[in-house]
Amino acid sequence: MAMLEYGQHHMPITEDGRVIGIVTHAAILRHQSSSPVFLPSQLRRAKSLTDLRHYSDQVGSTVASLLDAGARVSDIGRVVAVAHDALLQRLLHDVEAELGPPPVPYAWLVLGSEGRFEQTLRTDQDNALVYADDAPPEAEDYFRTLSERIVEQLVFCGFPRCTGDIMATNPRWRQPLHVWKHYFSRWISVPEEEALLRTAIFFDFRQVYGELNAEESLRPVVLEARKNKVFLARMVRAALRQPAPLTFFRQVALQRHGDQRHILDLKERGTVMVVDLARIFALEAGCSATSTTTRLRKSWPESSISEADAEALISAFELISMVRMRNQQAQIARGEEPTNQVVFPQLGPLDQRELKEALQVIANIQRGVSLTFQTNLMG
Repeated sequence: MAMLEYGQHHMPITEDGRVIGIVTHAAILRHQSSSPVFLPSQLRRAKSLTDLRHYSDQVGSTVASLLDAGARVSDIGRVVAVAHDALLQRLLHDVEAELGPPPVPYAWLVLGSEGRFEQTLRTDQDNALVYADDAPPEAEDYFRTLSERIVEQLVFCGFPRCTGDIMATNPRWRQPLHVWKHYFSRWISVPEEEALLRTAIFFDFRQVYGELNAEESLRPVVLEARKNKVFLARMVRAALRQPAPLTFFRQVALQRHGDQRHILDLKERGTVMVVDLARIFALEAGCSATSTTTRLRKSWPESSISEADAEALISAFELISMVRMRNQQAQIARGEEPTNQVVFPQLGPLDQRELKEALQVIANIQRGVSLTFQTNLMG
C-alpha cells in the first residue's frame, strides 16, 4: 500500500530501527504479475481512453490476485480506492487540458462506498462537484461540460451511471460551496426521510481532486450533527428499519429472489447494516473518518459502543464483505453479472456458521443502540 500510494519502487524493512532488507518493485512483480504496484506505471503509459479502460480492467484482476493472496477486505478496498482515484485524477487532468483552466477552484468528491474506501469491484458512480463561491457567470457552463465529459469517460471505463442520478452531471449536485453548506446544515436541522437518505450517501464524501479544500469547509458542518440529538435518534431509527436477518430461533432468515430461493443479500442485509451503525457512532463521537472500520476503531471512546463491540462489529463486517467479494469473483468467472445475493445452502459449512455468528453480532449491537436512543418511544 505504501509503495502504491507514494509511487515508490523500493521499501526498506526495519527491525528495532535498523534496516535489515529491501523489498523492490521488481521482486514483487516476479512473484505476482497483477500486483497493485504495477498499476501506476500502466496508468502513466495510457495514451487513450481504450488504454484507460484496460487499466480499469486490470484493477479488477488485481482484486482477484489480492483475494487469492489472503489480503484483508479493508486493505483490498484501499488499494482499489487508490487505483480508482488515480484514474479519476488522470481523467480530470486531461479534460482540464482540453477545456482550459477552471474559472475558479473546485473539488471533485466521491461518495458512498468509494468515499469509504470500500469499493472493491466496479460499481455505479456516486460523485459531486463543489466550486468556489466567487465564481463568474461562465463557471456553470465550464463545470457542466467538465462533469458531462468525466461521467461519460467513467462509463466508457466500466463505471455505470448512478441509477439515482447522484452525479456531478445533475445540477443539484454541482453547486457553489455555500449551497453545499446549506444542504448539509438543512439535512441535519430538518431530518426528514429524504434528508436521512442523503446523509447516508453524502456524509461519506471524500475529495479526490481539485484545489478547493471542500473537506476543510464541509467536514465541520457534518460534525455539528453530534449536537443534534433528534437528528441522531432519527438516523438510528432509519438504520434499524433493516434488522439483522435472523429468525426467532436465531437462524439466518432467507428470502426468495425471482426464481431463486434461500437467498441472502450480503449488502442490504449484511454490510449496509454495519456501515449505517458505524456512521452513527462516528457522528456521535465527532469522528471525521469515512471508512467503516476506521470509524468503529476511532469512535468507541466517545460514543455509545464499547471497544469489544466495535472490534466484534469490524470482524463481522470483514467476514460478510469477504464472502460477498468471493461470491462476486465466482460469478464473474462464470461469465455472470456480479450481484450481492448468495444462495445460502450452497455455501460451505464454515461460511454458513461464520455468517450466522456475524449476523448475531450485528443483531446484538442493534438492540443495544435501540435501547440507548430509545427508538421505541419515538413518534
